[in-house]
Amino acid sequence: MKTQKLTRLTILMILISFALTTVISINSLRSVISDNAQDMTTILAARIYDAINSELSNPIMAARTMSSDSFLKKQLEQEKEISEEEMLSCMTEYLDMIKNEFGYNTAFLVSENSRKYYTYEGLNKIITPDDGGHDVWYSIFLEGGKSYDFDVDTDEVNEGSWTIFVNSRIEDEEGNLLGVCGVGVVMTDMQEIFREFEQEYNVKVNLVDKNGLVQVDTDSVNIENAVLDEIADVADSRGEYVYTMDKNGGYSVTKYLEDFGWYLVIRNDGTNNQKVFSDVIIKNLIALVSILILLLICVRILLDREKKSAITDSLTGLANRAYYKCYVEGNAEAAVKKYQSMAFFDIDYFKTINDTMGHLKGDEILKQVAALVTETVKKEGEAIRWGGDEFLILFKGNVKEGSRLCETLRKKVEERTQVTISVGICSVSENFEENFYTADKLLYKAKEKGKNRVVTEAVLRK
Repeated sequence: MKTQKLTRLTILMILISFALTTVISINSLRSVISDNAQDMTTILAARIYDAINSELSNPIMAARTMSSDSFLKKQLEQEKEISEEEMLSCMTEYLDMIKNEFGYNTAFLVSENSRKYYTYEGLNKIITPDDGGHDVWYSIFLEGGKSYDFDVDTDEVNEGSWTIFVNSRIEDEEGNLLGVCGVGVVMTDMQEIFREFEQEYNVKVNLVDKNGLVQVDTDSVNIENAVLDEIADVADSRGEYVYTMDKNGGYSVTKYLEDFGWYLVIRNDGTNNQKVFSDVIIKNLIALVSILILLLICVRILLDREKKSAITDSLTGLANRAYYKCYVEGNAEAAVKKYQSMAFFDIDYFKTINDTMGHLKGDEILKQVAALVTETVKKEGEAIRWGGDEFLILFKGNVKEGSRLCETLRKKVEERTQVTISVGICSVSENFEENFYTADKLLYKAKEKGKNRVVTEAVLRK
């Protein structure tokens, strides 16, 4: 009983310890992630910014170079004096050279005077920016008052593919507008850069305008369509990294890119963090279950040993009186089906041996006798040390068979040890208390007849 209570208490303590360990591990991990997320994501944002800058700074330089090209300015200033064929040929050749030399997807020029839209393929169209159609970009750019800016749009010359255009103002010496020129970077190039970062760091990367409208996204469906509403709340026009973390463990980093007029937004929905937390919980549960299984196995072994110890005589290794009371007398209905006869014996003059030769010698003799009992009975029955020098044997066979084995045992004891035994044997009924009384009575009959003999219940009928 004490062992069972101790076992329950031990298991409860282990469960509480693991629960506390798991909670502490998760909270510590959450704290570490929270403390380091800002630094890590800011560093990541800086890397992405460098990649964007590397990809788009050259197109800016190319567009600005074009807009300051004296040749191009002269052509636009003299557009009215030059034939249409000559102007078209000159612009087409010039734009084709820009496109091929710098390796851009497209190169274009719009004349403010004629509103003609030239590309490396020739005259594309006469733009109509005031009708609110595809050419509205022209008016928006001019109204913005910037010397250059970026515009994401579909490229009519290249089958409507998404393109990042760099627009640059062309002005004469007095600052009068002559037109707009620039180059285009195919969107897939930027998308591939973003995709590599997203896959490696499990984040979402976007470039958005001041209204939160997505300009660059690895999913083309979101371009000029999706809106990130939170940009207005966290945007910092000073160009600093603004870090925010939500209640679900997700986070975002926003930085205004002044050179491009867009905001860089990096988001993580916390999936990685939740996975880390889940892994910690799962690993702790696996460890807990494993330890509990081992603990239960150990407890089972200890309980089995304790149970066996409680019904086993420590000196001889035979079953003891507790075993008899529980499994024989306490389960008489099953026992009477298993056993047909019972023998009870003790060692003759054992007290004298203890008194003259000492208890250690007595213990040695008890072990010798027990070994001979085990050797003789084998599978034909079960031997029990009753206490002191008294032993009880339950035989599967009847009194006749049991008497034969008892006689064999008596002879072995006499021949192999320094003592003799006296034995009483009777048949059994379901009343094992009465059976024991009868066997004990027969044992004393053997004593009365001179000891060192086997007496059966037949003597009681004489």
